[in-house]
Amino acid sequence: MLWNLFIRFYFTPENIIGIIIDLSLSAGLCLMFYELGEKWWKSLIPIYGTYLLYKNVYKKAKWLFMIQIIFELVQGRMRSIIRKHVVGSLFYSIKNYFQTGHFDADIDIPLMLTCVIILGICVFIVFIMTRITYWKLCSKLNLSIAFKVCSLVIPGLIFIAAYIYIEEFVKKKDIEQRI
Repeated sequence: MLWNLFIRFYFTPENIIGIIIDLSLSAGLCLMFYELGEKWWKSLIPIYGTYLLYKNVYKKAKWLFMIQIIFELVQGRMRSIIRKHVVGSLFYSIKNYFQTGHFDADIDIPLMLTCVIILGICVFIVFIMTRITYWKLCSKLNLSIAFKVCSLVIPGLIFIAAYIYIEEFVKKKDIEQRI
């Protein structure tokens, strides 16, 4: 019974698509790290992988990395506040309903609105920073504009395609030119 509940809750089409996108991005970044001369498994270490990516792409990697980490921490805190406030208010409302018979939602709207706005700003900034990093990564690997533009939309699949492109065409072309 618990297994069926788990299957119904987690194996929805949205979650499966999300897992596929996350796995393709992880695989693509592993391949890009390999092309940059780093060990592929270093991309899987959460904070260190991001630092190495910034170090290989930017000249002032330390500061940009710190800015992104700060925004990600604020983003996590805002999610925590929103989750705690909504769930806490929901449990209080249910308890109050059983005691009094009236459903009374006690949600602090200004706090929620402030947290949602801050969360949205942080998500937007981190999104833009990562997309610029992916663009610069494609530039560093001398990939065409098509790869750069597609890396803004579907980076995981494009990084896998870029790795195949580099291995099949670019490296073979270099070998032929040397001969």
